[in-house]
Amino acid sequence: MIRADKLGVTSVVRDLALRPECYESMMRFFRASSWSLASLQTAWLGIVARQAPLWRYRGRVVLIGDGTKQSKEGRKMPGVKRLRQESETQSKASYIYGHLWGCVGILIGTAEKTACLPLRLRLHDGLRETADWGESEETGGSHVVRLVSEACFCAAAFGSAFLLLDRLYPSVEALVILNAHNAAHSGRADIISRMKRNAIAWTEAPERCPGRSGRPRKKGDKVRLWEFFETKRTKFQKEPLKINGSDRDMEYFSLDLLWGKGLYQKLRFVLVREGESRFILVSTDLSLSATDIIRLYLCRSGVERMFRELKQQIGAFSYHFWSKSMPLLNRFRKKEEPLPLESVTSPKDRERILKTVRATELYAFISSIAMGILQILSVEFDTPELRAQLRYQRTPAGDRISEANLMRYLRRHIFVFMAFRPENSITQIIRSVQKPAESEKASNVA
Repeated sequence: MIRADKLGVTSVVRDLALRPECYESMMRFFRASSWSLASLQTAWLGIVARQAPLWRYRGRVVLIGDGTKQSKEGRKMPGVKRLRQESETQSKASYIYGHLWGCVGILIGTAEKTACLPLRLRLHDGLRETADWGESEETGGSHVVRLVSEACFCAAAFGSAFLLLDRLYPSVEALVILNAHNAAHSGRADIISRMKRNAIAWTEAPERCPGRSGRPRKKGDKVRLWEFFETKRTKFQKEPLKINGSDRDMEYFSLDLLWGKGLYQKLRFVLVREGESRFILVSTDLSLSATDIIRLYLCRSGVERMFRELKQQIGAFSYHFWSKSMPLLNRFRKKEEPLPLESVTSPKDRERILKTVRATELYAFISSIAMGILQILSVEFDTPELRAQLRYQRTPAGDRISEANLMRYLRRHIFVFMAFRPENSITQIIRSVQKPAESEKASNVA
């Protein structure tokens, strides 16, 4: 939270004025087998449930799930693979080599000032070959399946929840996981997502004629949802909606149809038209109105801001963990050639690779915890007195203090806090591993 640059573990050593040998201790810590990432995630969920000012909609928390791709050039980093970049920004390459991260966040704050607090952050691709290795936590499932499973796990800690997803995530496998979660827990979880342009649904099966033999039909006629923008254009309702403090004129049309080949679950579809923009939303909760579905889905932009702050301010993806036991990544590998991890057979090499994976995920997860603490502070302790001590800005930070401003404030005052609270356990730990007093005259320590 207080480091001035994003150069991995060395940033922490410099900005806390630690002794140089602390670097080796930190590296051993990240690869240690004495901790479990699952237990840390469970503890963080409990802290958020007790301490964070959760924002609820109709009495239910709002979870947001999404993935992000981080470019990595290391050829001995586990999990690095060729990824397609779906971003519409022309400045980005179509394909990159890097890590695919899946994240589940929760909205905190109020309707006027919300923030997406990260709950879970895991590698979701590139490690399927390690699923049958001894201590591997890899499940072998796809990115969509893992993201929805982790979101359901988080929902169980908060009770009933809405899960907001992007248009790439609605699938039959996701609905099966969701239905299994709702059957096993008292709290209900529902998905609100965006559909692709070529989405297909079915009407309900017609009533069976009396005396007719054969298996009853599961579905009715097939319909293409995008065509409703033309065929149902006269039935669209127009209503101004207040979204993020601004009024937006939207036209919408909702209907219930069956979706999912082989599953045929009834879902509520909402076709939205705003100016020249058109998109289709879907909800598994049939009790929600069309306006509720629109308002909830437009809150999904909070996860994009969270990713931006994790990358630009916290430096959650500035890790450099690699392993000598990892086979060299071949960027010109053909499809018929084996994957790098398939050639690893030695138990010792597998153990080293798994430790590197654990170190990578722990580094990112600790960074997400730091991000969550900053967000809780910015929402709960936003006062005029605190804003007066922040740096001058021509444009106000908005409805709450930004993570960047709060980090700069902590960076300037961290040693003052330590001087006034010498009995604090964290202060004593840091003091015990800092450089000797004579080196504190250096400008970088001051």
